[in-house]
Amino acid sequence: MDWSEGCILSKPFSCQNKEVFFKFSELKLPNTTKSWVTGTMNLQECREACFKNCSCMAYSNSDVRGQGNGCVLWFHDLLDIRQVPNGGQDLYIRIEASKQAGIHVVNAVLISLITVAVLFGLVLLRYYLSWRKTKVRGACSKATSAQFFFKITNWFTLEH
Repeated sequence: MDWSEGCILSKPFSCQNKEVFFKFSELKLPNTTKSWVTGTMNLQECREACFKNCSCMAYSNSDVRGQGNGCVLWFHDLLDIRQVPNGGQDLYIRIEASKQAGIHVVNAVLISLITVAVLFGLVLLRYYLSWRKTKVRGACSKATSAQFFFKITNWFTLEH
């Protein structure tokens, strides 16, 4: 995920408690040009302060270890956000509650599709292995019949 160009609202928040904060993990936090930092708030107090201010777009723990007190609030556009595997921080971005529901629906659909695809693949694999086993078994039984017939014919020919 690369939001280095920024994360900009498509329309302003209504500030009528119809927004939620969605947690994004392992990120390089946004540019702090339009931010406010304090070392006295815990994460819950930071969330509440951001929620009360309609201009607040996101918040995070100011402690890079993710422990202890400290709060960063971002206002207006969020600039220069990037995914940083193994070492980034959590960022709580304000979104409309309806979009959060949409995110959960998309995740549920993806999980369902992957599950169905895997099950379908397993059924096909089972069918293929069964078909192949039958084919091999049929070839073996034909070979065994031919060998038996050949032995019987040789026995009668040698005896008589």
